[in-house]
Amino acid sequence: MKKVLFLLISITLIFSSCQKEDDNNPNNGSNNTSGSILGIWEASDWTYQTDEFDIDTITGTKTLINSYGSTIIYLPNQAFWTFTNDGLLNCQEMGSNGETETWSFLKSGNTLLLESTEGEYRFLNCTITTLDNNNLSLWWETSYNVGSGLVIETHNVTNLTK
Repeated sequence: MKKVLFLLISITLIFSSCQKEDDNNPNNGSNNTSGSILGIWEASDWTYQTDEFDIDTITGTKTLINSYGSTIIYLPNQAFWTFTNDGLLNCQEMGSNGETETWSFLKSGNTLLLESTEGEYRFLNCTITTLDNNNLSLWWETSYNVGSGLVIETHNVTNLTK
């Protein structure tokens, strides 16, 4: 009888632990990111946050020593991200410097991997938070050591539109 009771309880636990995740939770990666990333996207804003930490060399404890952030707001027709069929991303900023950066990209689900193709080597592991036929938003975090400290930068690019 104990074996049958144990079996019934086990089966009940197995079935009750298998439940559908909440589709409205933005942190579970279930946002619609199935749209095509290919094409020309116009950027409207880019927010970044920089946190600087001092790291105790003995305990490894991080202490925040400086924190600052900013939002760049682009005028219409000023900044464009172009994703091409051959796996390249061209980021073009109009204006006095007319700067263009080229990256190779790979999209898998809500992950966008970017690798610089020119100048200093950089690799970014981005999370796509929105991607449909007309809207793209993503974020990434980078970190690097400065002396005995650590700098963490968080970038949010929202409101890219086709």
